[in-house]
Amino acid sequence: MKFDNVIDWKLHKQLIPTIDSPPKLYGLPKMIGKTEHCVKNSKHFPTLIKNKQVEEDEFVISYDVSALFTNVPVDRAFDIIHNKLLWIWS
Repeated sequence: MKFDNVIDWKLHKQLIPTIDSPPKLYGLPKMIGKTEHCVKNSKHFPTLIKNKQVEEDEFVISYDVSALFTNVPVDRAFDIIHNKLLWIWS
């Protein structure tokens, strides 16, 4: 791309790998269950909205967190994490 003048020399240099090892895989859990926006279960939700009024131009929508990452094979991701942790702890 540099030779076709699609990118400049500076960007070309930034894109060239500078180490021989692949990037490391890690995960950071997001602990947000103690916020006011978290619904604990299906029984908790009605208690949160019982005094709310939905206007004509408004909607009540619920999203399932597991549906946000449809491109990630969850079983395979768990296997990779599990094997990596076993390797680290052995």
